[in-house]
Amino acid sequence: MAPVDLAVLEGATKAPEPLPVFVVLDYENGETREVMGFAYGWTRAHVLVEVPWPMEYYEGRKEVWVEASRVRRRKIDRDWRW
Repeated sequence: MAPVDLAVLEGATKAPEPLPVFVVLDYENGETREVMGFAYGWTRAHVLVEVPWPMEYYEGRKEVWVEASRVRRRKIDRDWRW
């Protein structure tokens, strides 16, 4: 996850609704994984995503700004049934 200059975020575009994406994340233990998440906004260089985040006893959610090159769109199959 990249440190983001707050001045750059002033011109960020906000998504009208969350967009499904895949995000490549680097974790503190050195592991890199691609996870499913949702994009909530973006600039030319960064995307605000909500992703699953492992906690000690459960998996939470976290909003982070990541470099745009680490994000790609995904499609949710609306016809899929349990």
